[in-house]
Amino acid sequence: MSGNNLLYVPDGIFSSMPNLKHLDLSNNSLVTLQDGVFANLSNLQTLDLRHNSLKHLKNTTLFEFSSHPGLSVLLGDNSWVCDCNIEPFFSWLKETTVVKNSSILVCVSPEKMRDTPVTALKIPELECPPYVTDTSLQTSYVFLGIVLALIGVIFFVGFIFEQKRY
Repeated sequence: MSGNNLLYVPDGIFSSMPNLKHLDLSNNSLVTLQDGVFANLSNLQTLDLRHNSLKHLKNTTLFEFSSHPGLSVLLGDNSWVCDCNIEPFFSWLKETTVVKNSSILVCVSPEKMRDTPVTALKIPELECPPYVTDTSLQTSYVFLGIVLALIGVIFFVGFIFEQKRY
């Protein structure tokens, strides 16, 4: 499945392949991995996730990797974001033998962390991204309110004109 411009791996795609031993998902555009996507692959020996756009890995994914005895995971050349959210991944990398060549994993952002090996991070120095409020839903409700008000005005004006005709 290498080089297919995949953005995500659909849930359950591997459920009918429990004997799969080598899975190459390299050279895609994967940004994240869904929980449980590799759960049924009890015979998986190598998982190649190099050359994707992974920024963080969730705790559930890390646990899933660790629960596969003998699994070898390749994670080089991804877009690791080294802010406070990478701490679980950092800690896991320090403890696991699942990831081969973990020393080549480097931060892509923020700028001051660029090219820093993930395993060499100093956790207290990591910054958290500023909290961004998603206002798109609020904007949608405001727009809906304006549209409904205009419809109400049009019906009201039509009703007034209709009353004056009689």
